[in-house]
This record gives sequence, structure tokens and C-alpha cells, in this order.
Amino acid sequence: MKYKINIIFIFFSIGLSQTSFYGLESWTQVSSVSFAGGGYLLSFRNDFRNPAMLVDSNRVFNIDHIQYPAGITGQSLITNSQINEKYFGLKISRTNYGIFTERNLDNQKTGDYTASDIHFQMVYAQTSKNNKILFGLNTGLFFSQIQSFNAKAIIFSPGIIFKLKDLKLGLLLQNYGKVYNSYITTKESLPNSRVISVAGFIPSTPLEIELDYLSTSRKNIFQISGIININKNIIIKAGSTSNKFDQKIDSSIFNSVFSDFGIGLAYSLDDLIIDFGSYSYGPGGYIFAIGFSSKF
Repeated sequence: MKYKINIIFIFFSIGLSQTSFYGLESWTQVSSVSFAGGGYLLSFRNDFRNPAMLVDSNRVFNIDHIQYPAGITGQSLITNSQINEKYFGLKISRTNYGIFTERNLDNQKTGDYTASDIHFQMVYAQTSKNNKILFGLNTGLFFSQIQSFNAKAIIFSPGIIFKLKDLKLGLLLQNYGKVYNSYITTKESLPNSRVISVAGFIPSTPLEIELDYLSTSRKNIFQISGIININKNIIIKAGSTSNKFDQKIDSSIFNSVFSDFGIGLAYSLDDLIIDFGSYSYGPGGYIFAIGFSSKF
């Protein structure tokens, strides 16, 4: 409980000083963990952050569980389908920050309360007549609650992908929209970003690499992620970002190299996939994830 109380103080301080909607950036799917936040254009168990990727994805039912430090968890459910030449997807994600103790001014316990975020998303995509341009829209409702306080927003994330000869080029406007309620009285904006992605296979290899550039109001981030099929059943994923160079780690070279680093292993058997992922913040900070997929 001590750690959870500390987390809620941190959560309140972030919310009150900056934004009520950092939950929009939390990871609730295994591939996001394995790719260290990248993988916008990599089709394996894609979560449609760039909604145009809906066109290049198999029809699947995904369920994922993420375990953060201090008992914080994330879950998501994703499914998608195709009707004629139109593509549709649904994603429901939830971040649970835990159960916290409520106390009065005399430090007497008066009860418990929870803090959580939930995000409902609908995705639509289609392709041009020559199948060289894919475009889509991710729209949804985001709800955040701490005790009796809540924040609400409607979110829009349009994206487009250009299929070049040996590459895919993606452009995404992520987490734009309108705030309806927040934890603070002053006007606040959503944590939106502009994402440019390039992905393609390394010639003569089964290795697919993606490079991303994220521009946000706080900082600019470079990401690299990759995926390789060892055989028809085993898939390995990994990723890292330029955040690695912002960390001041007084530790071994090994720990420094593997800070801000994600890695994952998936096993595919016919129409079923089991997916494992992990991410290291640095010494002592890890995220673990597991997910399952069924094609239909």
C-alpha cells in the first residue's frame, strides 16, 4: 500500500501541474511494450495507432495484459473486420492505477478508492484504387477517474500511409480532440503528437525495421523498432528510443545499454498467437506483458 500511496501522489502532481490525460500515452498492448512505443507500421498484432494500418492487418481478436511497477496494470481488447473495401476496428483499453486509502485530516482511514482510465476507440480505414495510399481515422472517448473526480475527452487520430516500392511511409496526427472535463479548472490541452514513420525489410533478410519521429509539445523523440520471423512459428521483436540518452544512469554499461529497451517473443500456431513482451526503464524498472490472438 505504501508504494501505491506514493504513486497516487505522483499521479495527482502530474495531473494538477500539467494534464489530466497522460493515460492516453500508456501502453496497453504487448507490441507497444516490445517495440518501446514504436511499431506504428509493423503489421504483426498491430493496434491501429496509425489507423491506416487497419488495411494491412489480418482479421483478429486480441486480448492483452500489461503489468507495470507498483501494481499498475493495463488491459486491452482489439478486434477488426472488413466489409467490401471498407475496414473497421474496435479497441477498448483500460489502465488501472490501483486501490488507495482515503484518510481525513486526523489521518484516520475513511475508506478506499480507485483510480483508472478507460479508452473506447473506433477505427475506420480504406485504400486508394491502386492500393498505394491507405488512410484511416481513429476516434473515441477517453474517461479518467480518481476517487469522485473525473476527466473526459473525445479523441481523433487521422493517419495516412504511402506504399512506395520497398518502403512504407506513414503520417499520423495522434490524440487530437476536445476536452470536456478535467481535474483542474484552467484550460488544458491533450498530449498530442505528430508521428512520421518509415518501415521496410532489410534486403535479403526476414528483418523488418521501422524508424519513427515523434514531435510533441514537450520534446521530440526518435524510435527504432524491428521484427524478425525466425521460422513460420517464432517471431522476435525489439525496440528503443532516443529517451535512452536523456537518462543519467550511474550503473554498469550493460544496464545503460538495456535501459529504455523493449523486447518480445511470440509463438504462432495455426490461427492462435501467444505474445510475450517486456520493457526496461533502467535499473529496477520493468514492464511485463502477455497477449493472445485468434484469427478469424
